[in-house]
Amino acid sequence: MQFRTETEPLRGHQGMIAHGSPVWTIGSCFADNIGRRLADDLFEVRANPFGPLFNPASIELLLTRLACGQEVAPAEFFEHEGLWRSFEFHSRVCGKSATEAAENANRLIRSMHDELPRLRCLAITLGSSFTFTHNPSSRVVANCHKQPASLFRLDAMSPEETFSAISRALEALRIVNPGLEVIVTVSPVRHAAYGQRRDKLSKASLLLATQMLEEAGAAVYFPAYEIMMDDLRDYRFYAPDMAHPSDQAADYIYEIFARSFFSTETEAIAAEAGKLARLAAHRPADPGRHAKAVAEAREKLLAKYPQLKTAIINNANC
Repeated sequence: MQFRTETEPLRGHQGMIAHGSPVWTIGSCFADNIGRRLADDLFEVRANPFGPLFNPASIELLLTRLACGQEVAPAEFFEHEGLWRSFEFHSRVCGKSATEAAENANRLIRSMHDELPRLRCLAITLGSSFTFTHNPSSRVVANCHKQPASLFRLDAMSPEETFSAISRALEALRIVNPGLEVIVTVSPVRHAAYGQRRDKLSKASLLLATQMLEEAGAAVYFPAYEIMMDDLRDYRFYAPDMAHPSDQAADYIYEIFARSFFSTETEAIAAEAGKLARLAAHRPADPGRHAKAVAEAREKLLAKYPQLKTAIINNANC
């Protein structure tokens, strides 16, 4: 007897993600989840480097900025709780002065703009169709940074507006990199603050937009939302906040993601790479012996797969 509606991996897209080729995961905090697992498997990944971006308008603004290499000015930052932040980015992009904050952001912008021509795959995770508009500037913000609610207006983007925003961003990226592969998905994270019905309407709007993107040939849709809602439809697969997927659920979704977009060869390399990442993250009783074991495993893996060099350098554990 079948007690679950199991999700099958996508067919026809194996090989979109490979070791030695950059991949970006941009969007909601679920993009961090996928990106972290790609990093553990030693892919050359940038996982939400500007922090989580939930609404399509903010994602469009960032991707267009990266495509054009458009830097930000110190005047675009404001001080809050001793740090300078921007409404365009998450609080992980900040500084002790406006100049430092702008340079931190611009360093990332320059680096990613330079990397864009060789970017193989971009995975966009849409979190919510709701936007917050900063009343004094009439600009949609990516993060309110705990500013007074009276400064913002809550709106909702229609499916057509979301489709247009992401389409414009992808067109800008593909001017620089015509061969760019794009995966789009809807975050399975529930935004309970909007209320259950409004959150469902928000997700439905995003789902309609992703259908339009896929029909237009702009992106491949990966069903992360459906896996959580239909395959793993049980609260035991949620974190204690009852909104985010548990680690077990995220691992399961990533497994289907990998089988959808990795070739057989890439899956085999990822399995070996994951062993090194787990070894390196281990807290040993004998640090010297452990460091030697990690170094030996690293050299052995690099000799076999030299395309992992950049990912190993970028992985703090390895």
